[in-house]
Amino acid sequence: MVLKDFRHFQGALAFPISGGRKVEVYLNKNTRLLQVIVAVLCLRPEEEISFVSLIDDLFKILGGKVDPRLVHQNLEYIRRGDLISINWNTRVIKRRKQLNDYALNYVAKSEIWDVLAGDWSRVNKVIQDIHGKTNLDFKALLSD
Repeated sequence: MVLKDFRHFQGALAFPISGGRKVEVYLNKNTRLLQVIVAVLCLRPEEEISFVSLIDDLFKILGGKVDPRLVHQNLEYIRRGDLISINWNTRVIKRRKQLNDYALNYVAKSEIWDVLAGDWSRVNKVIQDIHGKTNLDFKALLSD
């Protein structure tokens, strides 16, 4: 299943709360974790990332508040959306082209970007500090 329209995938992840004239977007804890995982997978320069390396990055980004079971559950959501492939024998996560399309064309252009831009900047800084470089495909997105 190849996602051409990401709206059904994102729809369950963020929902607007109307509190007057301005519509605010609320991201619950699990949704924010999912979006941080997407940011890590997108911003890492490697196409293939080990599960252990992903958990280590998330511990540094989120300050040690990471439940590996929730990470596994969110990775399965992302995998079912055909955005990544996972080899559980070698515990390697491979980024697909659709993940970059999802991040650039949907997340960055949606109403939740205002909420997620700070998280993406923080993820970018941590990955830059740990690995020395980040994925250049997202440089323009983070400089806005």
